[in-house]
Amino acid sequence: MPSGSVPQAVTLAEVKQGIIQALGERGWVVTSSNNQVIKAKVTVRSHVAEIEIPYNKESYEIKYVSSQNLKDEADGSIHNKYNHWARNLQLDITKNLSKIASAKH
Repeated sequence: MPSGSVPQAVTLAEVKQGIIQALGERGWVVTSSNNQVIKAKVTVRSHVAEIEIPYNKESYEIKYVSSQNLKDEADGSIHNKYNHWARNLQLDITKNLSKIASAKH
């Protein structure tokens, strides 16, 4: 599960903002956002993936929830495309949070 740390100067509201911005930039649609958990879904052709991202002032984590047509197996394996999407999302979230923190200096 991709995860990342949050820079010290970033507030909880800014963490949420940085995550939602990254989701939108990558084509994910936020399906709910409450109790410090953002749920999102992406559809690419016939492939669908759903995730949830719990977050706090210290860290966030991208958790797989479900998928369609991504060959998710009982042993925990899944199509490489999902892993690629999750990794890119993690990089974008980290980049957004770093930008927010550096803007405060």
